[in-house]
Amino acid sequence: TTTTTTTTQNTIQQQRQSCYFEITGQAFLWHQIRCIVSLLFLIGKQNESPDIIPQLLDIRTNPGKPAYTFAPEAPLVLHRCGYRNLTVGYTVENLWGVCCDLEAKWEGLVLAAER
Repeated sequence: TTTTTTTTQNTIQQQRQSCYFEITGQAFLWHQIRCIVSLLFLIGKQNESPDIIPQLLDIRTNPGKPAYTFAPEAPLVLHRCGYRNLTVGYTVENLWGVCCDLEAKWEGLVLAAER
């Protein structure tokens, strides 16, 4: 029983590992971060070679978007986003709206995890 419990705990811990990516740029295309993260995970799982990145960045040999599946959006978290020469005004109404929206998303994810 101890072996089974340990194995189960190790499996759960492996499933809940976190990764941190810091990506800095001036502008991003729609779903670009999800594409990048998906490719990095494929490389990490050794399903792709790290050499694929310079190959994909060569627009002469790869003029279009590669056909990789996007990383799921739910576990991705944006911690910070900044803009030069822009001051963002925070009003009570704006903050309340953000809090309500995040609480609704959190509730949906908690309920989905319990299913």
